[in-house]
Amino acid sequence: MSNEEEATQAVSSLDFRVANAYLELHLLLADGSERWLSFGQESLPLDPLCPEGEGWTAQVSDQTVHFASTAASLPCLWQGHEVREAVLHPGESLELGATRIWLVDARRPELASLDSLEGMELPRHWPLRPQAYRMGRRTSSRHNHLEIPHPTVSRAQATLLPAQGGRFALLAESNTSPTAINGRRLEWNEIALLHHGDLIKVGQVSLRFRQTGHETAGKKILTVKSLGGFQVQWGELMLAETAWKVEKAGWLLARLAWAWGQPVSVDLIMEMLWPELPALRGRKNLSQCLGGLKQTLQLQKDEEELLLRTPASLQLNPSLLAEHDAYLVKRLADGQEAAGWSKALDLYQGPFLPGNFTDWAELIRQELHGLVVDCAVKLSAHHSKMENWNAAVKEAQRGLVLDPCHEGLALQAMEANLHQGRSDQAVRCFEMVRKQLQTVLGVEPGIELLRLYHRAKLEP
Repeated sequence: MSNEEEATQAVSSLDFRVANAYLELHLLLADGSERWLSFGQESLPLDPLCPEGEGWTAQVSDQTVHFASTAASLPCLWQGHEVREAVLHPGESLELGATRIWLVDARRPELASLDSLEGMELPRHWPLRPQAYRMGRRTSSRHNHLEIPHPTVSRAQATLLPAQGGRFALLAESNTSPTAINGRRLEWNEIALLHHGDLIKVGQVSLRFRQTGHETAGKKILTVKSLGGFQVQWGELMLAETAWKVEKAGWLLARLAWAWGQPVSVDLIMEMLWPELPALRGRKNLSQCLGGLKQTLQLQKDEEELLLRTPASLQLNPSLLAEHDAYLVKRLADGQEAAGWSKALDLYQGPFLPGNFTDWAELIRQELHGLVVDCAVKLSAHHSKMENWNAAVKEAQRGLVLDPCHEGLALQAMEANLHQGRSDQAVRCFEMVRKQLQTVLGVEPGIELLRLYHRAKLEP
């Protein structure tokens, strides 16, 4: 009889008994693999699970697990001490040789998670609950909850700290190995609040931070897209630009989103939205505008905490924010890493609030446009330094799409093409930029660009 034709084995009622339905062990083995174990029985031997577990048992109760060993077995490392027995509460861990063992209560929802992207041989997923998590390489001098086996990672790299509203902040602790968020390197001892989707880099290892606690708790979070258009998602509610019956209510949200959790002066808001009105009338209009904003977002009574108001300022509640493309582009562009600059260019899908022709929106548009063009300049220079000429040309061309009159990008593209013996491509680039300069600005190319053009014409 083939395997497909074999009869299903009978299961007796005894197979359904569990000693504890919610507590489970999470084991990280020396080879990087992970195992999860539920308590089908009260006492579990650890030797089938890990090489160092011989003589060790785990005894479960309602809220804790008691680990004990025989005299001949290896001791474990618990709270920095070698012991032969330990009692773990959910969220605590011990080391048994090269194996790390956590006790997890499945009823406690994850607030967030970290996933490895690059730099580790085996992918890792770390669920994060409301506690501090130390990050770094394995060491006997410090208990790291998140062990990252990579030589560029410090033994005391960073610590994830619980913050208000179920959020997490990242403390950079290493003087020698860099810690960066979205391409911006943190100073030593700097603390930065994390947002959903942030890209964390420690040494040469990339990690993705995801904030999951608000969905788990039934709370809504806000996502805003304001590049190339205006789209808002509040929980499951999707709002296109045409959904805003009061146009300035949408503009108000966009301006608050540009600050992304930081307070904005009420006086500044009134100056932006109603510059011609006296202060008293402006405040009245602001109250009406806020009412229109709440109505469009369909805010319930218990959801009005999304908008935090004082007599002097307005802000979006930082604990309810997911992502804003324009704000993220600015953070990435201000960073010091090439990966962040490239991501900023990818995210830039068009000008900020293209339908808004007010002065304040135009200033933000110009700032973002300048930042992403500068990202292309820095990326092209970075690849040229690495003698990666194809990438240098590609990034310069990405920048020229955004600013066809940028002579610095044209120079970089031409030089990278000449390094590859592509003089015809260098000439073509010059001619395109010269045409744009004449048409748009009414000027001729600069001396450096002309000198490189004549060099390209002379080369075969």
